[in-house]
Amino acid sequence: MNPPEFELLQNNFVKCQNCKHLTKEGLCSALDRVRPMVNALRHCAAFSALGYSKPLVDERPLDSDELNDAYSRVAKPFFYHLRDCKVCDLDKESFCAVGKELHLDRESVLMCFENAAEKNKAFIAYLKKF
Repeated sequence: MNPPEFELLQNNFVKCQNCKHLTKEGLCSALDRVRPMVNALRHCAAFSALGYSKPLVDERPLDSDELNDAYSRVAKPFFYHLRDCKVCDLDKESFCAVGKELHLDRESVLMCFENAAEKNKAFIAYLKKF
């Protein structure tokens, strides 16, 4: 049996499989045609529950172009925030509330790369130029 806290947390998450914005190709029509992990539990402001049943969409891994695009979508806002925020410090891993969310978004995508450490070093080196 699940603890009540886990059930409460789980009830606040949704799966893209259950959303009317998920196309049969596995793209999200509400989020700029992003191809999400359709079976992952997530928070989503664009979620709109299906009122009917439909065939499940197969989940497939992102190809390298999609992965680089996903990284770019989270790295750019984080970069600009770090550049302009007086509170955030990447070296000390000290962030304001907005910076922390952006950092976590970037870290979650970064973990999908085999060369994550190299990509992170390149990000830091680029950031230090500014």
